[in-house]
Amino acid sequence: MIEHSEKIHVQWEGSFFVHHSLGMVNRELLAELLNNPALNIRTLPYEADQFTPSGSRFQKLLSCIRTPHHRATITVRHRWPPDFTKPAHGKLVLILPWEYGSVPVAWRDKIGETVDEVWVPSRYLKLCYIQSGIPEEKIQVIPNGVDPALFNPMQPPNPEIRKAIEGRFCFLFNGGATLRKGTDILVNAYLNEFKADERVCLCIKDSNVYGKDLAAQIQKLAARNDIARIIYYSCNIQHNELAGLYAACDCYVHPYRAEGYGLPIAEAMACGKPVIASGGGACLDFTDPETAFFVKCSMQKMSDKQVSGFPTVHHPFWLTPDMQHLQSVMRYVYDHQERAIQKGILAGERIRAEHT
Repeated sequence: MIEHSEKIHVQWEGSFFVHHSLGMVNRELLAELLNNPALNIRTLPYEADQFTPSGSRFQKLLSCIRTPHHRATITVRHRWPPDFTKPAHGKLVLILPWEYGSVPVAWRDKIGETVDEVWVPSRYLKLCYIQSGIPEEKIQVIPNGVDPALFNPMQPPNPEIRKAIEGRFCFLFNGGATLRKGTDILVNAYLNEFKADERVCLCIKDSNVYGKDLAAQIQKLAARNDIARIIYYSCNIQHNELAGLYAACDCYVHPYRAEGYGLPIAEAMACGKPVIASGGGACLDFTDPETAFFVKCSMQKMSDKQVSGFPTVHHPFWLTPDMQHLQSVMRYVYDHQERAIQKGILAGERIRAEHT
């Protein structure tokens, strides 16, 4: 056996202690990698920290040297917008989710010129990259996952959310109120199916990362008392308190048009909650009909070969969840709560065992 005495020098660039998923993924990956004695890791923050984590899990990351590794063996970048600049030394890895099918032309070209590997969180995204002309050997699937010590059915519910629910059956959505995540489809399906006198509510936990046009409409609906109850909540929640959000609800709903992984779906499952999700795309890596209620979807190709000003290799595409089918699935879960609970228990056991 050949023994290597020299450490592998890693520079990790991106956001860390901030309230969005990129920062969370960076924290979780580094919390494990810093336990590897073969690695010498330095971090280079892209954004200023917004909080200091409590507990001991991230102590090594807090004390990690925050200066450039001038002769890094590997540079890993996970930030938005992405930076394709070739480092002066070593290999370049980009963690680069893209939710719209066909990738931007500029990304394809720059990946070919400067990037040694692209890490994506799902097999679905890997296929999208290959179809866009990225060599398969450059793409590695590095899944997201959940911490079972945090996300489990034993966590107490968030008291503020629980108080707002007032004993109703609660459907929860956690994520940005955007078209990509299907929040409009969810709200319309819910209001079409349920009436003001039913003991039910829909809680929208919005993220402050995204625009607020759709959120403003949801806030107006939340102020009404002549329709089925809607709760809108946009306060930042510390990562170690997230499980309480899922614990406060009865069913998690995420009818996305496009996701790179769908981490809140996995988190809710780990907390033992039944989930309703789009029956296609990224979440199929960790869901199946035994562990989730699927919403019928069709694939919709966009008319222009561009997304948000990014020209794309082919026509971008995303899923279109069937709103009427979502209505019927939500009604089924509401009417068959014991069956839904059993599905949530099974989902939680699997996700905590296989997707950490």
